[in-house]
Amino acid sequence: MPGNCGVGINYGTLGNNLPSPKKVAQLLQSTLIDKVKIYDTNPDILEAFSNTGVDLIVAVENYHVANISKDAAAADDWFATRVQPFIPATSIVAVCVGNEYLTSDDNLDPDALVQAMQNLHAVLLKRGLDRKIKVTTPHSMAVLASSFPPSASTFATKLIVAERIDSRTPI
Repeated sequence: MPGNCGVGINYGTLGNNLPSPKKVAQLLQSTLIDKVKIYDTNPDILEAFSNTGVDLIVAVENYHVANISKDAAAADDWFATRVQPFIPATSIVAVCVGNEYLTSDDNLDPDALVQAMQNLHAVLLKRGLDRKIKVTTPHSMAVLASSFPPSASTFATKLIVAERIDSRTPI
């Protein structure tokens, strides 16, 4: 197959009688799965996937977004304590900022999400990791006001940042 292809899973940890992160890593190594998204930066999981060849996507939990958005030093500290200790042994290829952040709570600020992403990207630039680790954010379909037909999809207006509407700059 041309390009960079792979098979990935979301690795949730809410549940009973779950296998240890080490057992999960071993199991996935015996499959074609080579990409895993986790919903935090659980150190046990990050350690278990070291030297496995499996790419990990880690996440900034929603409750950290506001702090990281307000202070570049907080973004640097978050990265330094939660991600940096595990690289390069653990192949971390992306950081998801929040999880369905814009639709998880009506009181959350869309600007905070954008600023948190910018602050984390600045951390990666400073460390020379911006080409190895990407910054992204996952959303639910609730960010769309309409989704059918797909060619007529529109974003929910309450989620569009007012500054961008006023300045007529692209989102």
